[in-house]
Amino acid sequence: MTDSGGQTEAPAGQIDACLAQAGSRVHLLGIGGVGMAGLAILLKQSGYAVSGCDTDPGPLATALAHEGTRVCREHDPEHVREADWVIASTAVPTDHPELEAARAAGLPVFRRGHVLARLVAATPTILVCGTHGKTTTATFITQMLRAAGRDVAWCIGGESDSLGAVASVGAGEATLMVVEADESDGSLAAYHPAVTVVTGIEFDHAEYFADETMLLDCFRQVIDQTTARVIYCAEDRHTVDLLAGRDQAVGYSCADGARLGIAPLASVPGTHNDLNAIAAAMAGEWAGLAPEAIAAALESRRLPARRMECVSDEGGVRVISDYAHHPSEVRALVRTARATTTGRLLAVFQPHRYSRTYRLGADFPAAFNGVDDLVLVPVYAASEPVLPGGRMWALYRHFRESAEGVLPVMADSLERAWYYLQRRAAPGDTLLVIGAGDVERVARWAVASGGCWGADAIESPPDRPAVLQPGVPLGSRTTFGVGGAGEYWGRLTTPDELREVLEWCHRYSIGFRMLGGGSNVLVGDCGVPGVVVRLDGVAFNMIQAVEGGVEVGPAVPLARLVAKAERCGYGDFSFLEGIPGTVGGALGMNAGAHGESISERIRVIHCLNPDGSPGTVHGHELKVGYRTGGMQGRVAIKAVLRPGERSPEESARMRSEFAGRRVWMKGLQSAGSIFKNPPDDHAGRLIEEAGMKGVTIGGATVSMRHGNLITASSQASASDVRALLETVRERVAVQSGVRLETEVELW
Repeated sequence: MTDSGGQTEAPAGQIDACLAQAGSRVHLLGIGGVGMAGLAILLKQSGYAVSGCDTDPGPLATALAHEGTRVCREHDPEHVREADWVIASTAVPTDHPELEAARAAGLPVFRRGHVLARLVAATPTILVCGTHGKTTTATFITQMLRAAGRDVAWCIGGESDSLGAVASVGAGEATLMVVEADESDGSLAAYHPAVTVVTGIEFDHAEYFADETMLLDCFRQVIDQTTARVIYCAEDRHTVDLLAGRDQAVGYSCADGARLGIAPLASVPGTHNDLNAIAAAMAGEWAGLAPEAIAAALESRRLPARRMECVSDEGGVRVISDYAHHPSEVRALVRTARATTTGRLLAVFQPHRYSRTYRLGADFPAAFNGVDDLVLVPVYAASEPVLPGGRMWALYRHFRESAEGVLPVMADSLERAWYYLQRRAAPGDTLLVIGAGDVERVARWAVASGGCWGADAIESPPDRPAVLQPGVPLGSRTTFGVGGAGEYWGRLTTPDELREVLEWCHRYSIGFRMLGGGSNVLVGDCGVPGVVVRLDGVAFNMIQAVEGGVEVGPAVPLARLVAKAERCGYGDFSFLEGIPGTVGGALGMNAGAHGESISERIRVIHCLNPDGSPGTVHGHELKVGYRTGGMQGRVAIKAVLRPGERSPEESARMRSEFAGRRVWMKGLQSAGSIFKNPPDDHAGRLIEEAGMKGVTIGGATVSMRHGNLITASSQASASDVRALLETVRERVAVQSGVRLETEVELW
């Protein structure tokens, strides 16, 4: 039969047949994940020839390779050529080339959870399951049994310094096996343990479970198959209901701590972790440990990695990395961190899976109560295809509409989130790095920074041009009026100043951006790394007639070019009437309207190249396109433009007509057209057809007058505008199948 991921699921007997082949060759797809790495360890220690591959093997797979496991980066059908059977992570898609090659060769293909269930079936197993806390509880149980002198095997979905490995078959003939069982793919129901510990049940894994009933049925099945005892959290409603009337079931609560001699520890904070320790103690009781041995062992309990893990406190900022990705887990983490923080509580959160974000999105805002500054980053897909309504923008909208929780800012990437947080944090603050994906990279960057926070985070080379100022707000310099600060800002008045800045940026590989009139830019709330400059002064603002056309500086507003050319008889530029911005911006974006664009008027552009050297480019040499000027990083110093052939009277009439069409836009905080028109269509029509006119997120609104215009109120943030922009784009894609491209630049 076939599972929800499209993988072939073999009967237990077929798995047993493969496991019975001592020394057989097994290949693991997705070996870099903690669960797959744990299974690989058990298989190798049990005598099988193990190989595996992953697009990003990571440290666990690297450790396996050091121990003799063949680990390949990326995927190739050749990897399965020498295998006898194959195990695939649930993250592996149906059409994976190695899976297809394995099926074509007639090789058995299994899921991780089903193989692990059969591999441990011969050893009495303590199975730990539940929506939250299973990694910590399984780690506590294993630590306790080892401290009490028991030879124990384990396979746990989290790293722990105290255990040294995510899995082990034990030192000798292990008499007990501790397994953390994941319910996410339904394979929890494949286990037949001696003891099942249920830490609590809450709806999750919407990518597999259609509803709560289906999830509860999965837990019910493993409980039915438990042979000796079920230990469950009596403070969890779903678990209590599920275990009602079962003689083998024993509940636990915080009240049991005193009876079992389990005291809270400052090094393992949080009521939820006290409950996890109590569950471990009750498992120890079943295993026959003396009460004093249980209490002594759990007195030295330690959390696994990324569970309230303090990775750094250098520079006076405490950085905590945590795996929380469900609203209840986030709530417990924030509550615990808030209780131990005297300064501000900052956080970066990476949502995990589109399906979870879609189904549970409305529950997240309240979970962050107590956080002072929150950054949302894009959803970690975990192999899922994009789900409409399941991306970061939709989650942000839940925060904006909620009466609870902090109002977050959004970052396009982990790098931009770190850029923002490093500059926001100050001594006494705590930074939470939250999520089950690769958001832990932010924690690693924090460690590598050596405690460099706030103003100290800006370390410019010693020869920085005097014209550049650090940390200057940019939002007020744009027509949207929203957004964060630039790392460096400069208002340049001469070509020599521009050359000096370009040379400096080139020498130290510092990013460089031009901000003209700010009429076609949305600056993100997290700010802009690198240098942002605006050209000003006489040299960049001149307009004069020359042989072959009109010579004009890049800082000249288009409105001034149109008016002066008409007044002085320089020729017709009426098609630029009403377009906001400057000549430099128009050249960079190939601005235009009414069937004409500025690239058609370019004779020659005198410029500076990205390294500051002088250059000249003729109009016919530019590779222009729709809203693409083809400047390739060059910065215009001046340009010679060919005027149109309309008479002064016709030019004046056309200019008046064009101005009349745009008069309603005067005074609006907007950037004009948000999206480019798709071929043979209009973005505004598609947006209106998708029913997006008048839709609002926070202080940003889609205009009722024109669908391709977003306005920002005085209460708007850049995240409001970006969330609305992306919501519009997603709705249009769903409605018409057209993915709109932005005309506005997203910084």
